[in-house]
Amino acid sequence: MKSTRFSRLMLLITMTNYFYIYILIMTDYNQTRQIIEEKFISRLSWHKTNQDVYLDGELFDIAKFRAEVAKEHNVVLDNDKYIHELTRLCSLNNPFSPIEDYLNECFSNYQDTNYKDLFRDINEQVLHIDPDSIEALYLPKTLVAAVKRIYEPGCQHDSVLILNSEKQGFYKTSFFRELASTDWFETINFASYSKDELMVCHSKWILELGECEQTIKPYAMSKLKAFITKTSDSFRKPYAATNVTLQRQFILVGTTNKDKILHDPTGNRRFWIVEINQKIDIDWIKQNRDLVWAAAVLAYKDNYSTYLNETEQELSNSINSSKYKVEDMWTDIVTNWALDQTTPFTLSDILTKALNKEPKTWKRPDENRVTGILQSLGFEKPKNTTRVNGKGGKYYYPITNNILDKVAS
Repeated sequence: MKSTRFSRLMLLITMTNYFYIYILIMTDYNQTRQIIEEKFISRLSWHKTNQDVYLDGELFDIAKFRAEVAKEHNVVLDNDKYIHELTRLCSLNNPFSPIEDYLNECFSNYQDTNYKDLFRDINEQVLHIDPDSIEALYLPKTLVAAVKRIYEPGCQHDSVLILNSEKQGFYKTSFFRELASTDWFETINFASYSKDELMVCHSKWILELGECEQTIKPYAMSKLKAFITKTSDSFRKPYAATNVTLQRQFILVGTTNKDKILHDPTGNRRFWIVEINQKIDIDWIKQNRDLVWAAAVLAYKDNYSTYLNETEQELSNSINSSKYKVEDMWTDIVTNWALDQTTPFTLSDILTKALNKEPKTWKRPDENRVTGILQSLGFEKPKNTTRVNGKGGKYYYPITNNILDKVAS
């Protein structure tokens, strides 16, 4: 009997404690909500690009916020979770995008601009390139893509404009920095494509690939290709409980002082390389930056294409291969061996017989290197498995009798 009474008493005490804890929690939450809604709601805003809370136009700093509340209202708000939740909810009532606002202002001020003439001028007078060349398409398409990423976050853009010059001091990086402004430009060296690197990307508009020729090296190319083609990124911010997915509103560009920078035949099509032979007219950009972006907005509204058509892409690929592709040391070996063949052969045959690699020791990049060399020679990449002399495989046919051999088989 005593045991039962004691158990009931302990249950009552426990329930009472839980009730008081609940009251304390609700008091803490409601007090935090009341202070934020009454004293800060008009000062909070939501940055649509990086999806962060801003207070008085600056990134929200919880330590400064807590100090201000303690000083002005004699209350210490110590629950970070409540503060972040409630400031976020209040900030959503006041969304803003500095870059979108800037573009709208440029458009409003210069909406009578002839964007085609402007694009021609910037190629001819600023970059000093032939305005009728294939290279003259690259910058306009990049500018419009940058605009499109702001108005249509997460839209597809998987090309990278690269400014190339043998000499330094031609203002290549300065060109991109002046176009974007210092606040919205960053040079980044991708080491691991980490959360911190992604956070930098989503706080900027134009990102320059640092040490471009290193980023495009074969060992780094697979990661770079995957990164270029993505339209959104998921990562966890320092204060967040879960991952956030951000649609991309930035574009990638590059600069280099080396002419031979391309290695991967399957990825080279993504790079739009413009050769710079004299100093870029950086003063023109400083004076006409708003006009440039107004033209880009006008072109965007006119459905200006941000990609190359099939004919343009073939020409771009050809130029990349002839001018900017690093000569592979396997080229001569594979070429001589493949052109000497009179019977069908596979990639495995080349890797073991021509390059003396042990069976099953090579990796996918090795296969891609050989495939690229064969395609440059005119060999057609086999799509289906066939049998030759009773042995199954994906066979290449001697180039001299390519069609006849396939028909006969």
